[in-house]
Formats: sequence, C-alpha cells, structure tokens
Amino acid sequence: MKFALSFATALALVSLCGCSTTIALNKIQTTTAKVNLIDDRSVEERVYRRDGVLSPIQYFGDADFDSPPLSQFSELLGSKLPAGSFTFEVKKFRVIDVFPQRLATGTAAALGGVLGSMGYSTYFSGPTSLSQDNITCLVSASLDAKTVDVSVSVPYKLSSLAGMVKNDPSFKEAVNKCLVHLADDVAKSS
Repeated sequence: MKFALSFATALALVSLCGCSTTIALNKIQTTTAKVNLIDDRSVEERVYRRDGVLSPIQYFGDADFDSPPLSQFSELLGSKLPAGSFTFEVKKFRVIDVFPQRLATGTAAALGGVLGSMGYSTYFSGPTSLSQDNITCLVSASLDAKTVDVSVSVPYKLSSLAGMVKNDPSFKEAVNKCLVHLADDVAKSS
C-alpha cells in the first residue's frame, strides 16, 4: 500500500513542527555587568523534546538556536544588572513553544499534566499561557546566592503564509522578547 502526502498536508506538517532551521537570536549591544555563568542543567534540559507529532508543546534545546540561548540570556541579564560582577548558577533553563491554537486543539488541561510531569507546571501562570500559542522562557537559578525562579510567556500569531515556524517574524519576535522580559524580571528580583 502506497502512502502519499498531498502538498497541503506536507506543508501543514512542516508548519507544525518548524523543522530544519535554527532560531535566530537578536544581537546584544552592550552589557553593564559581568555575569559569570555556571550551567548546572541536566543533559535533558539542554536538548530538544517533543512527545509526538500531536503534542502541542515542544521544549527547545541548545542546538535549536543559532547561538546558545542560555549564553544569550546571560548577556541580556548583564545588560539589565547594575555595573559589577555577578555569579549566575542555573539549574533549569528552557525555551518552550506552547501551540494549542496552531495544532487546533483545546488541550489546556492536558498541557498542565505534561508540564507537571517534567517539573515545569509552576512556571505557567494563568490560563492564557496554556490556551494560546506562546513562547515561555523559564529559569531556576541563583544570582549571587539569591534564589531566582521566574517564567515569562509571550504570545505569537503565525502569518498565514508561514512555511517554516522558526522563520516566522512573529515567532522569532516572541522568542527574543521572551528572553528580554525574562532578563528584566530576573534583574528586578535581585
């Protein structure tokens, strides 16, 4: 039995998974503080994960970006902190794509269970972070020995012409804004 995909089906699958490209991160202009990054994340926290093609959530790994997102975040944090030197020891750091609308599912309750099983549910506040397409960035760390647990969600809406999710302007803007807002929140908490 032969299996053939129509062009529309193939395009939909590519659009859903956003495969075969890395996510471009914005350049950081200047930093005021030196952030000494200690990366204590587990191997699982550093790699891509998605629990099947019907799962409306994907956890990006370091290799999904044109430059390591934790390094980018560390530089962003250095641009938000006052002048000086800071030690930033990271236990959890993730950039997560939550896309129930893109997948056309109403799975907010199921998403809570999936996130809970991985230890991330406490980082998702409010129902919109599980019911609309968004990028959520989270970090659990210590900044100069002060515990920091912060998450930020930035919604996005793909263009109807989006062929590759990772190249869509709204998606890329959400990823970059998410990292900036996370750095803002961590800097304010210090």
